[in-house]
Amino acid sequence: MQKRCLNCFKEYDAVYEVCPHCGFVEGTPPKELYHLHPGEILHGKYIVGTVVGYGGFGIIYRVWDAHMEQAVAIKEYFPSGLVNRTPGQRDVIVYSGKSQEIFEAGLERYLLEARNMAAFSHPNIVSLFDFFEENNTAYIVMELLDGISLKTYLLQNEGKLSCEEMLEVMLPIMDALEEMHKHNIIHRDVSPDNIFLCTGNRMKLIDFGAARFSDSKKEETRSIVLKPGYAPPEQYRGKSRQGPFTDVYAVGACMYRAVTGAMPEESLNRMMEDTLKEPKELEPDLPDDVNTIILKAMALSPEYRFQTIRDMKDALEGKKTVTSYQVEIKKRRRLSRIAAVVAFVGVAAIAGGLYYGVVNHTRLLRVSNYKGNVNFYVPESQVDYYKTIEQDFEMDNDGEDITIVAVPDDSYKEEVLADAGKEEGAVLFFSDTFSEEEMGMAENLQKPVVEKLGDLEHNFYYLSEFYKTEANQKCLPLNFSVPLIVENTKVGVKMSGPVQSAGDLDLKPKRKKKGNAAVYKIKDSVAAQAEALSVDASQTVDSETGIQQMTDNTLGYYITDWADYKALVTNTSNVETDILYPAEKVQMTAKMCNYLSISEDAHIQARMIAEDFAQYIINSQAAYLSSFQEDVLPVNRDAVESFTNIWVLSLASSVSEEDGKTQFTQYLDQCTPEK
Repeated sequence: MQKRCLNCFKEYDAVYEVCPHCGFVEGTPPKELYHLHPGEILHGKYIVGTVVGYGGFGIIYRVWDAHMEQAVAIKEYFPSGLVNRTPGQRDVIVYSGKSQEIFEAGLERYLLEARNMAAFSHPNIVSLFDFFEENNTAYIVMELLDGISLKTYLLQNEGKLSCEEMLEVMLPIMDALEEMHKHNIIHRDVSPDNIFLCTGNRMKLIDFGAARFSDSKKEETRSIVLKPGYAPPEQYRGKSRQGPFTDVYAVGACMYRAVTGAMPEESLNRMMEDTLKEPKELEPDLPDDVNTIILKAMALSPEYRFQTIRDMKDALEGKKTVTSYQVEIKKRRRLSRIAAVVAFVGVAAIAGGLYYGVVNHTRLLRVSNYKGNVNFYVPESQVDYYKTIEQDFEMDNDGEDITIVAVPDDSYKEEVLADAGKEEGAVLFFSDTFSEEEMGMAENLQKPVVEKLGDLEHNFYYLSEFYKTEANQKCLPLNFSVPLIVENTKVGVKMSGPVQSAGDLDLKPKRKKKGNAAVYKIKDSVAAQAEALSVDASQTVDSETGIQQMTDNTLGYYITDWADYKALVTNTSNVETDILYPAEKVQMTAKMCNYLSISEDAHIQARMIAEDFAQYIINSQAAYLSSFQEDVLPVNRDAVESFTNIWVLSLASSVSEEDGKTQFTQYLDQCTPEK
């Protein structure tokens, strides 16, 4: 009498307990207690075998189809953290409350995607045969592949492939993705784990648990599904615009991993500081064009990537020439500036008629004929940032040149004042610490700069209120800071809602009993901004002390600013934090900073160029956000939106169900600028 092995599915004599083909021992329990036991029958015909793999979305079993008499794979929808199963039982137990809502929504999407994927018939996409609901969950039946993943193959082959080998693997996978994208479905989980190298030199794209419908023209709420190193920044946001370009990034990252042997840097980290090495730097034999193509595919902003897989494949096959994405960024910045100027001139010409044209033509001639220096005194710590902007400004504005003068941070004000009125003195300078008397050297910016910025309320944070004070009209604040309430979740009591006052803050009972931790401290520089919380002024500390106490877990809450919070979430592994937001009625104060001023003593043509540059800086903040140190926030609303996209996870408070971007912008809208 013959029986079938529940691992390899070959038949052997029933007298044996061990399969002579693969060594599987009959009665071997599953790898995990919550896995189905070998021998269980699904849908009346699928005999469950051993587990192939399991992860965040589900469990994949080897299965014998008793009707078709063939081995297949079945994936069980089993999202970790939302469900469980009693050992030896079949039904899935769904946790109650929010978990049940998430599970049911996911189950609906799982079946919807299965219906769509089952319609595909492509040699490089794993074939789907059937899907059904059972055991309080759902199952997808697909072909059982014979081979290994690209991840495993790389580990077995010294960690990397030649360029030719990489293309042999990736081009068929790109064909599969192109077919998916034709049906408006994006994979969202392309990685070496999900690229399968089958016997017969066949490549298959697998695991569609993260796949979703694509609409690249709008934002929509999606579950955050990602694989660090292969997921682009937009996948870190629950509400985001995703499309074929999302899979393009992952394809580029897979190519990067395959040819360099190095794990691609996580895109979220790259948004903070992009230190990704060029593939050719790690693999000198890589052709220049392939190096450029991989980097373009991995551009952080979707607009700079290939927009479709077909575009990327055409580039790899030499059907189109590709410029580096860095060159594309420069080009687009230039075009956007030109477009903005053209639009502005067009509107103003309609309003002002011929007079505007004559006046600005005269202005252009006067500016372009200026031969002197327009010196911008910049603290040494900020020179690199403003040097980048200055170079683009000069490229976009022929005949208008800015000279960056680096000044030591600790003697900045003294040097600006010492050179005031001199021919080679500062035309542009920062006036944050200048007294009203010292500001007598600065020109009023209301007409030459502020009135040309358009709708202040719509375009910038707090500027419309700021300029209601006449004394402020001699400066242009570029940045601001707001107080942030940071909870040390190991020490402080978890809040159930927005913070009404500092009196709401308390320690966990065990920490209170030990008496070795303070409830809260306030960074000395933000104490005045947080007065609405009714804080105790005696609890102020400097930045170093506050961060150290949080790191040592001797502080429950730290009322600080973005600079310190960023230091905690990016550089400290010993502290677990959550950001808290004050109740709507609690109006914290936004402190403006980096005041840009123009010397009234400078030559009129130099002042004109400086005025143009001041507008350029504040209007361009979004374009240069990745170059900025981000210790303070930009006043430009578009730049703040980019900032929240980068830090969306860190800005999300567990107290609210809203995403971090929504929570933070709502908080900024309830803050008021300092008087």
